[in-house]
Amino acid sequence: MDEIPAAPVAPTPDRAALLAEEERLWARVLAAPEADDGHRDYFNHITRGGLLREGLRRYSPLVDAKDDFSVESRRQFRRYQQTLMNLMFMTGPRPPADSGRNNLEYLALYVAAFLGIAGLVIPGPIPKILVPIGLGFVVFSLYRRYRRVSEKPPVSPGVQFPDADKPHDS
Repeated sequence: MDEIPAAPVAPTPDRAALLAEEERLWARVLAAPEADDGHRDYFNHITRGGLLREGLRRYSPLVDAKDDFSVESRRQFRRYQQTLMNLMFMTGPRPPADSGRNNLEYLALYVAAFLGIAGLVIPGPIPKILVPIGLGFVVFSLYRRYRRVSEKPPVSPGVQFPDADKPHDS
């Protein structure tokens, strides 16, 4: 059987030179961890050079290094670490949690269900009015949830780089 010739591979930059530049830029980040310029230059280099794993390997342990870096420095490390994780797994930024509305909806749903059940159990004509009110609210709440889930999700803006709106040299 004849072997299929390998496809020509595009020339890649020398990996040793990329790693040496990465090491130099990382030393600059560590020299001034609160300065955003060093982080931005390092981040641009590792994203353009395909060194995301190296960058993540460097940023991750520094996020919890409480004795060695200030809170602001660790905040910078965390922000760039999260951006690298988003790039590696191609996820967008997380939307803010909206747990307050969900908790209120669940509470109202439970109260409506309780009123409906109480209207069935308690004898007399006045509690019987609670059954349709409770049932109506339960149906309306479930309908709103169905509409919210069936709506088309908003288009994700994609991966957002830290300080993407600031101009920087490339």
